[in-house]
Amino acid sequence: MIRNFLSQPYPLEQRQSRKLVVALAFGAFVFVFLYFFRPFGLYAIPPEELITITIHFGIICSAALLFNFFVLPQFIPVLTDDLNWNVSKEITMTLWNILTIAAVNTIYSSFYLGTGFSGTKLLFYISSTLAIAILPVSIHVLIKNTILLKRNLKEAQNISEGMHHKKRLTATPDATLTLNSENKNENFTILAGDLLYITAADNYIEIFYLENGTVKNKLIRSTLKSARDDLRAFTAFYRCHRGWIVNLDQVESITGNAQGYRLILNHTDITIPVSRNLNIEITNRLSK
Repeated sequence: MIRNFLSQPYPLEQRQSRKLVVALAFGAFVFVFLYFFRPFGLYAIPPEELITITIHFGIICSAALLFNFFVLPQFIPVLTDDLNWNVSKEITMTLWNILTIAAVNTIYSSFYLGTGFSGTKLLFYISSTLAIAILPVSIHVLIKNTILLKRNLKEAQNISEGMHHKKRLTATPDATLTLNSENKNENFTILAGDLLYITAADNYIEIFYLENGTVKNKLIRSTLKSARDDLRAFTAFYRCHRGWIVNLDQVESITGNAQGYRLILNHTDITIPVSRNLNIEITNRLSK
């Protein structure tokens, strides 16, 4: 049961502006809390020094989070893999953020406040922070996951029930389209109605299409941006996620998980993710 819970999909925050706000807001909170409540012996510090020290603590907290949000993912790509993000990764990353803050604040207080530094002291503060934080962090993630899952499933069901299954292609059924490759001899031409979806694959795109009723795939050297440009004349094709373009004519229904909506297509068991910021737009498109 616990393993199933930890492996459930969980939304990964991708908005850079949101990350920046969180980092700065947390630093401001730490400053206000320390300045007014003065825990950890801060009550003994003269008022003229207290403001400087508490500001330093706030800045350090924000800097630690900014590092984890913007720098660390450059070296650990899994931290940006929103499709495979789950509850266990969210709990681990949240605890890492807390431990990072605890570590840098311990180091700062040891040297700046003259309390002395040692590996044993650092390990004590980190382990204490972990012991205190793991339960509330897990409960918070559990509650948020449950709320998002129920909400997204209900909304997806409502959209599926209200879908209008009519063609959206702005061309005749036998119209063809061409997806251009960086290698010109790899250009791929297909009947517009037979194209199911396209997904990014490093420096390539993988095209999934129907051929005599069978799903096949083709890999060409290109980008989703280029593919979207090639498909502009066909309104059925929609980039619903940074890594996916889907044929809306092939959407049979919608389901959801804590991460958001997933499109269920005809002819395939694959489900296509929808970026959370596109929920309203995909609803409008499928309801037309």
